Amino acid sequence: MQSLRLVLLAAGIFGIGREHLWAYEHVLNQGASEWARAALIGRADTFILGDSVVVNNGWIKAIEYGSWRTTDLAGTGLMTPPMRWGESWGYRNIYIPDPPPAPWSSDLADVPVQRQNYVWKQTCLTAGSEPAGSIGVQVPYIGETMSRTERFDFHVWTASGPGGGSISAERRIGWNTELQVLGPVATETPAVGLQDVVFSFDEQPGAEGDFHRFVLRDTTDTSIFHWRLLRPEATGNTVSAWWWGGHSTPEFLNEQYLGSGTDEQGRAALLDAMVDGGSGKINVMIYEGINDRSRSENSPSFFRANVEDLIGAVRADWGVTGRPLEDLSFTVFGMYETGLGDQGLLRQYAEQMRDLALTDTQISFIDLYELGPSVAEAESLGYTADGTHITEAGALFYGPRIMHTLISPELLPGDADFDRDVDFDDFNALVNHYTGAGGTGGTWGRGDFDVDGDVDFSDFNTLANHYTGSLGSVVAPEPSTLVLLGVGLFGWLVCRGPFERVPRSSRIRP
Repeated sequence: MQSLRLVLLAAGIFGIGREHLWAYEHVLNQGASEWARAALIGRADTFILGDSVVVNNGWIKAIEYGSWRTTDLAGTGLMTPPMRWGESWGYRNIYIPDPPPAPWSSDLADVPVQRQNYVWKQTCLTAGSEPAGSIGVQVPYIGETMSRTERFDFHVWTASGPGGGSISAERRIGWNTELQVLGPVATETPAVGLQDVVFSFDEQPGAEGDFHRFVLRDTTDTSIFHWRLLRPEATGNTVSAWWWGGHSTPEFLNEQYLGSGTDEQGRAALLDAMVDGGSGKINVMIYEGINDRSRSENSPSFFRANVEDLIGAVRADWGVTGRPLEDLSFTVFGMYETGLGDQGLLRQYAEQMRDLALTDTQISFIDLYELGPSVAEAESLGYTADGTHITEAGALFYGPRIMHTLISPELLPGDADFDRDVDFDDFNALVNHYTGAGGTGGTWGRGDFDVDGDVDFSDFNTLANHYTGSLGSVVAPEPSTLVLLGVGLFGWLVCRGPFERVPRSSRIRP
């Protein structure tokens, strides 16, 4: 009876037994498994490649949100100064006009000549002898993914002319209220790559009332290539993205990835910066939105060949970094196979991606329609539009399930602190973040073991049925243990009174 209850619970959560028209089984390979383990116990990184669906349909937010719900977020992805809508490395930057405000310059000629091959479509900003500032990044705040008040390391990758330069940074609340100023730091061009300038900003308790910005100031004789925020000593995932709206895979590959002005050294520097300071493992997610499926000369087999070319280009640049090839993995997706009639061709794109993953242990495949509700229910809930395209609401629904699917082989049900046992530490995590059915803010580390957003008795059942004790025994727990856990939870709920949200500051992991 207990086994039946767990089967029914899994069916309700992950859609087993529901209508899954034309869905394909996931293919989870070694590369994804190693990347997932790295994200659980340290820091791993994700690089999303796609078309306009990446931003307009919310896939960056979806994977960040899914990461927070499962592995946690270790910081933001890598970003370049944003000056072109439709061609971007993300959505969190403070928008900078093109041309940028003086005295900043986006002219390639102003970049140190030995690093001009690192510049992506003239998005590098350069300050001359006159001090420049007020450009930077805003703390993303999707749900509770990162607290605005936390400690942050603001990384800025730079190069300078022969005489060197300097740079300072400031943390602000709102647009203009100064919280902390750091620097100046001397800048130069290293013999290899770019200089990684790091500004370590303190926690700002009590400054939760408005958004936080991290901006450069008093910058002289320095070129700014990209930047990011990292949470010191945090574990989890980070999400970078490169997208180009309305274009096919070959166009993205040839006109953006290979044709953006950078060479293999410049692109290798980007990849190297994404993983710097972490485990070194990165998973490149290629969304099926990058395709020319509507063009009559295209076909599913050509689409697969195009994706293989893109994967090959990323692998070649990764090789230039000198990092181990096994640290680079890929995930491809089935996204559009729900259509009928003339749209039936789209199902074959998913099939081609699945078959590609079956041939390469560093490529995994996830079919979204193995993760969620039936086709009709997804449409009624607003997860899809026009019977085919996934909406932002759909992306935010599927994001946690994508991340859970990738990391699930590395998870022990009920193990909130990822230490390979299910014990009272995990029970305390669940109790301290209990929301009840329909609550919000649940993450795996807080006891949301069914990834449905709340921490309730379903999650308690998962923990109780997999309880091992601190020694990590795989045998079934004694009935007396389950009784004690149940009594403990019941007693805590009675003492607690009405449900209330647990403050964000109550963290499971440091």
